[in-house]
Amino acid sequence: MARRRSITLDQEYRVLSLYKDGMAIKEIMKDTEIKSEQTIYRILDSNGVPRRPKVNGVETILQIKVQGV
Repeated sequence: MARRRSITLDQEYRVLSLYKDGMAIKEIMKDTEIKSEQTIYRILDSNGVPRRPKVNGVETILQIKVQGV
């Protein structure tokens, strides 16, 4: 069985910083070389960082533009 890879404190701080700066989860995964979205969310949750609302496709984006947000 494969050994679980440990996340370093530097990676954890980087995740928190990038997320707070508005970077997307997929981009954070690439930047930090963390291969699991769940791991990213676990880091955010354990540090009390609220999750951003998800944008659901073109319809939501068009609604935002119409509302002038």
